[in-house]
Amino acid sequence: MNNQLIAYYIENMASKEFVEALFNQYSLRYRQSYNYRKCKDIYIESGANINMDEFTEMCRNSWISAPIDYHKANLSSGALIGHSWHRARPSMLHHSLQDKVRECISTNASLDNLLEVGRDIMKHEYFMVATHDICESLIIRDIPTCLPPTRKKSISDFIFRGIPYDLKVSTYPEGFSLCHSQEEKIALAQSLVGGADNLRIRQEALDALNGWGDNRFYILVSDQDRWIRDTEGLLAEIMDKVSLLDEPLNVEVGNESILVHLIEV
Repeated sequence: MNNQLIAYYIENMASKEFVEALFNQYSLRYRQSYNYRKCKDIYIESGANINMDEFTEMCRNSWISAPIDYHKANLSSGALIGHSWHRARPSMLHHSLQDKVRECISTNASLDNLLEVGRDIMKHEYFMVATHDICESLIIRDIPTCLPPTRKKSISDFIFRGIPYDLKVSTYPEGFSLCHSQEEKIALAQSLVGGADNLRIRQEALDALNGWGDNRFYILVSDQDRWIRDTEGLLAEIMDKVSLLDEPLNVEVGNESILVHLIEV
């Protein structure tokens, strides 16, 4: 299993600098022109015996955390109050913003009102990045066995207890609230993966080793205002729940089976 994890990491989570350093350390053939799949294949074919503890240490030493204190300060400052998509579609933001401009023109609305909508959307964009990056960095920082990515755009955000996951920080979809049974948790997970999230599954994730690129780690916060009102308390509660996680849910979505963790706050 460790060999498969390392192969997955090389192809989907490692930077070129990390791969070069790893291959040099274990005397594996490497060229800058090699793509990640080629590097993975070379590692598998070599039969190299890479110690998992040493590999984990190398990953963690190469990782750069998000600016946790910076994000915390911005969230708790109140500057993001009013963050909202204003019904804009994040996957088609350019066209959504054009629609807002045309709506403003057609109704003779104040330009100041239009600019305020743009400000709220940018607040929300920062809010999404900050809440995701804080959670990702805290999980990696506080769990010594967690493997972080060294690539800027990684298929998975971390390897948690030997399984790669893509982290999603959000709130409950319509019709769902705190789950009290395994059946409710699976129904919630199916809704999350089979809904909007499914539209964003990348081709690389679909092709990833063992289907690991599709695994999800959801952190759902019912009261989104807590991110601003009680940043420290909310993060402490999230991390307490992370430390108490049991086995992941096995969720069937269409013809696919993926592993899902749910943190509900």
